[in-house]
Amino acid sequence: MKRMRFLEAKVTCIVAIIIFTISGLYDLYADKIPAADYNQTDGSNIRWNQVFEGNIPANYGLCLESYSTTNGVQLDNSHLMYLIPVGQDKFMGIEVIEGDYSDLFDQQYEALLKAQEDPKTTIPAVHFRGIAKPLRGEKLETTKATLKQAGLSDKEIEDNLIPYYIFYRDFGMWKILLGLDLLAFILLIIFFRVGRRTKIVPEASSTMYRYANPYRAQEEEQNHEHK
Repeated sequence: MKRMRFLEAKVTCIVAIIIFTISGLYDLYADKIPAADYNQTDGSNIRWNQVFEGNIPANYGLCLESYSTTNGVQLDNSHLMYLIPVGQDKFMGIEVIEGDYSDLFDQQYEALLKAQEDPKTTIPAVHFRGIAKPLRGEKLETTKATLKQAGLSDKEIEDNLIPYYIFYRDFGMWKILLGLDLLAFILLIIFFRVGRRTKIVPEASSTMYRYANPYRAQEEEQNHEHK
């Protein structure tokens, strides 16, 4: 039983090392690589995993929400996608984790609505740094459906919706992730060094066999008397 627990602990450490290493290096890449200027792009030069940074002047509201579930139970915070302008007339999504930066986008959208009634209303810009990801599958279809409900035609959506979205979160977490990676590696070394070993003791084995087998013990005593 103890051996199984040690094995499970080793496997857990190995899995943790893999996850923390991948996540930490990914965040390090996103945090340190020179970023393209969001405010200067027209959307035609966006590519997968490209890092963008800039100030979002306004957003057009929430277009979709996604989260993981098991047996109908939500497992994590929702990922919320807002529509933001790109260049002169195009738009794309920016995805944030609920509670991280979603309040900034909600406040910005509320200010935009208020500015339609009061032109003197200031719309606060939202600064971001994020990674471009392809907009496809269910996210793409949901975004299109939201835009259709807002009154856009299929042609307007096809011409102006950029097939990428920006994933925006705090990529400075790489320090914590790589620190946890190091901790998991140290624990793995400890588990390997603490592993228990067993061996057979010949003297104890022969004694146990003699007393467990009375006929063998009697035979040995007779042989001893004859000598």
